[in-house]
Amino acid sequence: MPSSTPSIGDFRQLASLQAATRMPDEGGGASLVWSEVAQVWCALRPLSGGEDVASDRLVPTQRHEVWLRWRDGVTADMRLVVGDRLLDIRAIVDPDGYRHFLRLVAEEKR
Repeated sequence: MPSSTPSIGDFRQLASLQAATRMPDEGGGASLVWSEVAQVWCALRPLSGGEDVASDRLVPTQRHEVWLRWRDGVTADMRLVVGDRLLDIRAIVDPDGYRHFLRLVAEEKR
């Protein structure tokens, strides 16, 4: 698994960091509404690929390692949007303990 800190030139993907909010609907339930928290430059590295079962069919998935500069408040309930790709954040690591960068493991379903 790649884990070396990327160089500054690798931070060339512009991503929208988004958080979900539950909004009530007319049926008494709620739906998720995603809103942008920030735009961040990130380094995106593929880790692995596979398949999941969703709605009785196979859905291809890919895991990515995403690096970004340190930012408070990033949680595993958030997602990143990079172009037309949706990346659900699965894990968050401060790799050196000095709050310089965040290393995320994110999953993309196609």
